[in-house]
Amino acid sequence: MSLELIIANTAVKIPQIIENLEELKTELPAMLEMYKNLVVTEDSMKQAKEDRAKLNTLKKAIDAKRIETKKEIYAYFEPLEAQFKEITSMIDEPVQLIDKQVKAFEEKAINDKLMEIKTAFYRLDKPEWLDFDKVLPVKWQNKTEKLSKVIDDMTKAVESIVADIAAIKADFKDKPYFSAIAMQYKNTLNKADAYVYAAKLQQEYEERQKAAEAEQARQAAEAQKAAEAEQARQAAEAQKAAEAEQARQAAEAQKA
Repeated sequence: MSLELIIANTAVKIPQIIENLEELKTELPAMLEMYKNLVVTEDSMKQAKEDRAKLNTLKKAIDAKRIETKKEIYAYFEPLEAQFKEITSMIDEPVQLIDKQVKAFEEKAINDKLMEIKTAFYRLDKPEWLDFDKVLPVKWQNKTEKLSKVIDDMTKAVESIVADIAAIKADFKDKPYFSAIAMQYKNTLNKADAYVYAAKLQQEYEERQKAAEAEQARQAAEAQKAAEAEQARQAAEAQKAAEAEQARQAAEAQKA
């Protein structure tokens, strides 16, 4: 396919330079020099504002001429631009058709690749709670990432998780907070975090145990104190009763 775009030349005179540019570049600095070191005072405020207005008026006049010239030049280009767009629009339709099919093909390839990865995942020896998304390699969609490597990386990730679970069970299965550690690992799949969490739970458990033992000791001491007080009370009442009996008997003996 070889198509050549030929632009017809027409006798259109388009301005390309400012004719008196060099003259302006020479005259303007001399005119503007007086303002470079200008110091505005209260007495010169009115004149400064007038000078600022004159300079802004000059700048706006130049800018207005620039916009006007640009519009005039673009007016020559507008018909040509429309013709360019007409030609390119003819190309758009087949491009879009091809693009649609290419994208559909690429999407199917990605879906097929994902299905094979999932199939490999469900064949692995893994915990029932482990989600596919948690071990799916991040770069699996890359065209340069081969299916075999993706499956190998995923398999290694699952094997690492299985090993972590075994280690956690071996170290904490007899601990009362084992289920909490297991849940922490399930949520993060980070063995280090699980062990940090385990240390925190162990510290809290020991603190609760110490508090419980202290409370038991306090209650035992209070019970012992109460028992001793009760014994003392009973002894005192018994002594009082004995003394009263002795006094009664002495009184009866005296009467007899």
